[in-house]
Amino acid sequence: MYGKRENIQLYLMDGNVNGRIKCTLANWTGLAFKIPRTLYQKYSRKDVCRILNWTKDDSSTVYGYRIKYHTCPIFVTYEKSEDIANSTKYLDEFEKIAINPTVYSNKIFSWMTRSKVKLESSESQELIHARENGLKVLLFLKKSDGEGSDFYYMGEVTPVAWKETTILNDKKESRPIMNFKLELKQEVRKDIFDYFTA
Repeated sequence: MYGKRENIQLYLMDGNVNGRIKCTLANWTGLAFKIPRTLYQKYSRKDVCRILNWTKDDSSTVYGYRIKYHTCPIFVTYEKSEDIANSTKYLDEFEKIAINPTVYSNKIFSWMTRSKVKLESSESQELIHARENGLKVLLFLKKSDGEGSDFYYMGEVTPVAWKETTILNDKKESRPIMNFKLELKQEVRKDIFDYFTA
């Protein structure tokens, strides 16, 4: 014998079953979304808030990164504009290989937090202890601001090394900042890696 039947409506937002799906259920006022995370697909900050199942759209307050609900999406513009503040000209890049500094690792990404973040700050400690605390850290990259507002999803990353360093603001004052080495779960696909490092 069958239980109570419900009417579910599915809307294929991208026109295919492997893309984003919006769901509604009869006699229910909410909405549900299925938004897959696909490596090297482009996503907006708003898409990422949905993908991570955040209860509200926090895309306007994410800026470079945000730790929320055991997730930490990191958004990086690889090539910074010259007209931005010195305190935001972070040295975010694929790690240079020590024996040949003109060659980059396609598995380690060197990332800087926002300025004024110290080793003992709560967000540094959450990232340092991400693995044991179950914090899911996700890396999103775009080459430059000229690409628009969407970022390539590079995959999950694990902080494997970190150090407190400094950055100068526009008044040439030194501010603390954290540099994290993030290990990607898998090597970056060659065409995407070449696109960012060329």
